[in-house]
Amino acid sequence: MLSLSIRCTNDVVKAGDEIPIQFIISNRGTVDYKYNDRNYDRGGRMWEYKLVAKTASGGVVPDARQHFQPGMLGGLGQFGVLHPGESVSKVIALNLWALMNEPGRCEVMGVYSDDPGHSTSDPITITVLPRTEAEMHDYIQELTNNAGPSGMSEDLVKKLMYTCSPEIVPILLKVMSTEGGNAK
Repeated sequence: MLSLSIRCTNDVVKAGDEIPIQFIISNRGTVDYKYNDRNYDRGGRMWEYKLVAKTASGGVVPDARQHFQPGMLGGLGQFGVLHPGESVSKVIALNLWALMNEPGRCEVMGVYSDDPGHSTSDPITITVLPRTEAEMHDYIQELTNNAGPSGMSEDLVKKLMYTCSPEIVPILLKVMSTEGGNAK
């Protein structure tokens, strides 16, 4: 009934970047398909979408949150309907599913599972280019300079975390202490 394809929406990806993966879900059946149409819950994921990355040597890229128990942790959502022949897309950060802290080539596969629908994508290949230590420092500075007058947004904190750099620890500690532990 459903088919799934994925693609990276960025032509160039460097170590530390958010890696956006577009899920394209298509109704190949003959009846309408009702699906959850929502954004991330407070746990940071939408559990009907899953990404798995493998290194060029075939090893699975670790999921830093693999032992986190899935569940609805709040957030508003609604239902959508895919009529036969229609498609819907959603962009999910690969970094929420795979600890992408090394440059190199990786193979990424997407899974969409929202009862009664289930589909697995064909794999795609992504090349993560390296950043020197100086380039990573400059990138982190650029991100922190984008903080607004009311503090760092949740999106900006995530982007800092995606760098996997020890340089972000003091920044995150400051955010936690000055903003009550919550990004705005």
